[in-house]
Amino acid sequence: MTDNQRAELKSLKTIIDTPGEYETRYGLRVKISGIASDPNHMFLCMGELFKSPSANPHWSSIKMETWHTSGRISATGPNSYDVVRKICETKY
Repeated sequence: MTDNQRAELKSLKTIIDTPGEYETRYGLRVKISGIASDPNHMFLCMGELFKSPSANPHWSSIKMETWHTSGRISATGPNSYDVVRKICETKY
């Protein structure tokens, strides 16, 4: 990651602030299970990406992933899998 990419990520507003359910730019669901604190890493929001149901009433897991607190999944710029809004907070 370049210094410019790091600076851009730091300048973005926080979207992922607690564990819970979020939605991507593409309309998929994300369940954030935890947010780590490590000064050496930028993508600390750990969670699972789900595809939307079609005939099946249940969401199907696609894969585990990490996001920046701004919702970005990549340092290189906006992506379809960026988190754009919180759906609900999970109480643990």
